[in-house]
Amino acid sequence: MFENVKEYKNTGVNWAKSQAQIMQLLESRDIEETRFTNLSYETMKRAGLGMLDGTSAIMLEFFRPTELSDGVAGTIPIRIIIPNIPANEQKKNQAYRVLYWYLKSKFVGVETGLFEFEQEFMAHIALGKGHGIGTMWQAFKTKMLPKIISGESSDIKMLEPPEKK
Repeated sequence: MFENVKEYKNTGVNWAKSQAQIMQLLESRDIEETRFTNLSYETMKRAGLGMLDGTSAIMLEFFRPTELSDGVAGTIPIRIIIPNIPANEQKKNQAYRVLYWYLKSKFVGVETGLFEFEQEFMAHIALGKGHGIGTMWQAFKTKMLPKIISGESSDIKMLEPPEKK
């Protein structure tokens, strides 16, 4: 998969510089809680992500403060994973450049009014533990998409209602 990516293939920007630029990009948008994680092939396979032998993944998690129009406030957890990065420094540099420009373009879409933040990042909203990769995309992909494709129904509850304590 990642072997076929041409964009930023020959980048001279070290992954650490790209990571710092991602941090600056997020901080300039009042996002202060950020975490980068390198994930092994074994960890990602256990989580249910299709991985190629000898590769790893990079995960970026950040929490965006928000307040809805009805006054409900909190943070939106975002989880973005780049899978199948070969064990090669240049490929790691490339992956981080892809991630930087991916995020930059998403924020341009939000800031120009093309999309709301939640709409633009919906696939990456983290759902918490016990959901494999645990994003809205994974929930949609496993619960709703098959029913839409089969024509069975598109009125499907993607998430279970919150448990009462």
